[in-house]
Amino acid sequence: LVATWAWVVRLVRAAEPKTMRGTVVSAIVATWATVLLSEPVVAQMERHTSVRDVDGSLSPCDFDRKIVIEAPASLHPSDKYYSTSKQMIASAELIVEQVNSQRCGINVAGKNMSIEFVSVADRSNTVGVIAITNSSIERGTADFLFAPYSSGLTADFAALAEGNKLAFAAGASSTPIFSDKTSVFGTLPKSSLYFGGAIELIVELGITSVSFLEEVGAPMCSGVRALAAQNNLTIISEVAIPAKSNVSAFDVAIADLKESAPGALFTCIYTENCITFIDGLRRANYTPPSLIMSACPGDPDLLAAAGRNLENILGVTPWDKSLKSTDALTSISALEYDAMLHTRIGSHAVYQGASAAGAISTMLQAIERAQSLDLADIIAEVHLGGFETVYGNINFDNENQRKEALVVVQYNADLELQVVWPAEQAQGAVVYPMPTWAFQDCAAAGNCSNAGQCQPDGTCVCNNDLQPNGYLCISVQEEDLQRSAGVKIVCLLMFSINLVIASGAITWTLANKKSTVVRASQPTFLVLIAFGAIVSSSTIVSLVYGDESDIDGLAYQGKYEPANVACRTMIITYTCGFVLTFAPLFAKLWRVHKVMAGSKTLRRIRVRSSFLFGIVGGLLLIDLVIVGTWISTSPLTYWRTVVNYDEHGLPIASSGSCSSTNDMPFILAIFLFHFSMLLYGVSLCYKTRNIDSVMSESKFVAVAMISNLQVLALATPVLVIVSGEPVASMFLRS
Repeated sequence: LVATWAWVVRLVRAAEPKTMRGTVVSAIVATWATVLLSEPVVAQMERHTSVRDVDGSLSPCDFDRKIVIEAPASLHPSDKYYSTSKQMIASAELIVEQVNSQRCGINVAGKNMSIEFVSVADRSNTVGVIAITNSSIERGTADFLFAPYSSGLTADFAALAEGNKLAFAAGASSTPIFSDKTSVFGTLPKSSLYFGGAIELIVELGITSVSFLEEVGAPMCSGVRALAAQNNLTIISEVAIPAKSNVSAFDVAIADLKESAPGALFTCIYTENCITFIDGLRRANYTPPSLIMSACPGDPDLLAAAGRNLENILGVTPWDKSLKSTDALTSISALEYDAMLHTRIGSHAVYQGASAAGAISTMLQAIERAQSLDLADIIAEVHLGGFETVYGNINFDNENQRKEALVVVQYNADLELQVVWPAEQAQGAVVYPMPTWAFQDCAAAGNCSNAGQCQPDGTCVCNNDLQPNGYLCISVQEEDLQRSAGVKIVCLLMFSINLVIASGAITWTLANKKSTVVRASQPTFLVLIAFGAIVSSSTIVSLVYGDESDIDGLAYQGKYEPANVACRTMIITYTCGFVLTFAPLFAKLWRVHKVMAGSKTLRRIRVRSSFLFGIVGGLLLIDLVIVGTWISTSPLTYWRTVVNYDEHGLPIASSGSCSSTNDMPFILAIFLFHFSMLLYGVSLCYKTRNIDSVMSESKFVAVAMISNLQVLALATPVLVIVSGEPVASMFLRS
């Protein structure tokens, strides 16, 4: 209580209370933490010690002394900062173990000193950090200190460590933590300079305008405005979103950014929002010419969630495993460090882990350079800088923060980060402008089979005779349309023969209509029969007409109208031709039958030609009603149907045919009507069989009737059998 009162009085009396407020409040918390967490309680806190080969039992090293580095850390999976803390602690331990086992520790004033790294569970909270740090200082259990992750926890840690112990912070970038300190150093660059390298890069690319999306509370964008002004860049839009934004909020933000159309888009958001943001870009089909993200690139969670969508996205990072850097103490390269850490904890290194490895190595190098454990001597060496680590070359500015600029990285086609700036560290050229999402999908899925070029809209332009198929360029097999020019010629030849014969018959009949034989045969009906044969035969023309001229493939959708008209004409010509051919024969036979039947009763029977024409017209009307109803309710449509596909799903065989949604009732009606006509005609032939051929052509008509009846009865099942063979079916129907 006395200590708290003293600190309050000091705060009130301070000349600059604003600058002292953080220090005073931290001290008050530390005082109470010391009271509440007495020394025995702190001693019982979970401690994790890296002691592998510290005493030389596993190597021929002979150590003279042990140097202890103590660190508050989040050691439990339920801790807020567990994931990052795990990376940092494992990285620090890795460097310590390599120093102990490979070079027998460090040499100070002729003595070999082993290194012991101790991490103590702080549960990711301020009270734990303050209690552990205060205990380390007061009990003297540690020679040097190592800060926990996050700027918030590091601020309280640094306030206690200042002037008491040399301390390094690998997971904090807030400048106020370090600016008034002498013994606390940060290996993360200043947050205000996060985008310094990226700004230089986009200027080199000729970009003149930028926009940025900022998460409320994220410090990374704090220096963008000043950097943009220094480089004559125009900021055309600034969008702020809450730390935990929903999809709708991002959709609105992305719409604003898309409308502003900047040359480069900077985002200052953390992983959870990064995932939502990238998904939103996809939904909006918006691809900025250049997209530079701050805290997200390299995060395994982002890679797992966003996957292929990360390709070509730029990021700024203090470190990447591809950097050409080697640790001066252990001779481990950045790439080797990443592999060793992956073996150790099952995940690849992130920049916070590399920063921890660099911080530990820098601390040990400074101690060895100073050849002393004296705080002032070591601090003097730290300020000289030039420490080669897996984290890169480390130098500190006058505010005790690392002054090297962040590198710019870009996800490549293998979804690995590669350095694209600065030039001396670059592993490849930057991809600019960023390809459209459709182009990236094309390149990732098939890349046009490496035989063409993906286009911005995701289509392929293929080389040589290859054809585009989705994201591939393939050799397309010519489709078998199941057409036969030869068979069509034969069919049309048959029609021509019919046309010539029927036309000749009409001409002969008209030329000899006054002869006794022709008059007895009723020339009007003879002409009508021949004309019916022409109409019926013209069905062949409709049968052979297909979709040869359909260059747009409309027949595959049933929309090729010339073929549709041919289908409907076919049933009209067939039915009308049938009636016009056989109805006059029926009428003639019926008149002969009536006259001869009347002669048996000695009655005079007169059947006028007009009545017979009425019979023909009535039969024709029945056919037309059936056909008209069919066409109006369920018209025949020409469809080209694919019957076989290749391995790419492209058609290699198809057939065209006429069909409708409800054609069977009409087909049956026409079949039964025509079949009934033929049966009735055959019965009339039978009844008039004994009449002299001078008076009746019943024998000849009977031959025609029975012939057609046989064709109708036998051809129907044959047509069903060959229905799957369009060419054969067309030939038989003709």
